[in-house]
Amino acid sequence: MKRKPREYEDDDGRTVADMSEVHHRNLFIPRSNPHQESPKRENEKNESASNQSPPLNRRETRSFILGALSAGLLIALVFIIGLGLAIAIMLFIWNR
Repeated sequence: MKRKPREYEDDDGRTVADMSEVHHRNLFIPRSNPHQESPKRENEKNESASNQSPPLNRRETRSFILGALSAGLLIALVFIIGLGLAIAIMLFIWNR
C-alpha cells in the first residue's frame, strides 16, 4: 500500500524563506570555500559594498576609538564598584 501525501489545511504554498543556497558544512574535512557563491549573491555583496559611507579621517577614527574605550571603561567601573560594595556589605555582616 502506498501512502497518500499529507495535505495540511494551513499550507498555502507560499515560501517563507528561500533555503536553496544553504549548504551543509563538513565538520571533519573543513574547506575554505566548499561551494561557489551564486552570481546573484555576489551582486548583492557588491551593491552593499558600494552603499558604504566614505572612509573616516584620523580625527573621526580617534574619536570613535576613544568613545568605545570610555564606554567599556565605564561599564568596568560600574562592575568594580558593585563588587566592592558587595564585599564591603559581606564584611560588615560577617564581622559583627
